[in-house]
Amino acid sequence: MTAKWDVLDPADAARAVHAHYGLSGEYTRLASERDDTFKLDGPDGRFVVKVANPAEEPASLVFQSNVLLFLESLGHGVPVPRQLRTRDGAPMACLVHHGRPRHLRVLTWLDGEALYRFSPNPAQAGRIGSTLGQLDALLAGFSGETPAAPLQWDVTHVLDLADLAPNVDDRWRHLVTRTLEEFADRITPVLSDLAWQVIHNDFNPHNVLVEPDQDRFVTGVIDFGDMVHAPRINDLAVAASYQLATPHWRDVASAMIGQYNAIVRMTDLERQVLPLLIKARLALSLMITESRAKTNPENRIYILRNHAATLEGLGRLSDLPAAELGDFVSWACEARTMSMVNAFDPR
Repeated sequence: MTAKWDVLDPADAARAVHAHYGLSGEYTRLASERDDTFKLDGPDGRFVVKVANPAEEPASLVFQSNVLLFLESLGHGVPVPRQLRTRDGAPMACLVHHGRPRHLRVLTWLDGEALYRFSPNPAQAGRIGSTLGQLDALLAGFSGETPAAPLQWDVTHVLDLADLAPNVDDRWRHLVTRTLEEFADRITPVLSDLAWQVIHNDFNPHNVLVEPDQDRFVTGVIDFGDMVHAPRINDLAVAASYQLATPHWRDVASAMIGQYNAIVRMTDLERQVLPLLIKARLALSLMITESRAKTNPENRIYILRNHAATLEGLGRLSDLPAAELGDFVSWACEARTMSMVNAFDPR
């Protein structure tokens, strides 16, 4: 995340893609935190071209490729991108840029508007929760190798980043430190008792594509770069953490939680730890983004794009007693689940 790299010219990306994939067209750079990403419009369709940061671990890229290929093999209905193979049948290619090798991948383009452009409401949040539940039900079947190195954005390891807390603004640092203390007391002792699997780990409004006029609403789930093997409930915690910056947050969050639970039935322990995991994800976000904004001021706007909503969500949950939050999750699961007919079959 912090490694510097030489920005790749679109023309260099175009030559590599044509050589390895036989595709050509017009390139448009897309915003990205840690690699060079382009939209490719050409006679063969639209694609996303991702050229990895030269510091990216190859094992992480292989993991992402294997998961996308696994999902493709299932023939499911969850809208995720398909990873193209090269002319030689490989899942990715390599190019050399300024003397450094960089991995190249091409993914299919998914239509839709990014979720962050729309105000949250319960009906839409419910569809998002259902989509995430379907994705997690599918990912539970992935048995391939996962990277051993921990990911900075994995809330499981939030205490490992405690040294970043001093970088958080004085006005709300106490919310972060209190959450870290609660995590150590209540989450760490039960981590091994939770259900673990591969999870998307970044179901944020920039990574969910939607079409408001469609009944299904969610048309795309993108950016699998933060996937980890972790407690599955972390995935819901991440998604729910982005649904709190609204006066109607209870209705919105309960719809998401309930419809996720209708697909992936949460255990009693998962229900108990969910509120604190949501808070931990928000605290993690504040620590990482405020630290990175200080060291990368040129990219500050992009890094802090979710900052206001993150702070509002953490403040809101921190004002409520743990027992009240636990009751809220239980009510969301029971009330929403009873009102649904679940027709999804992850096989």
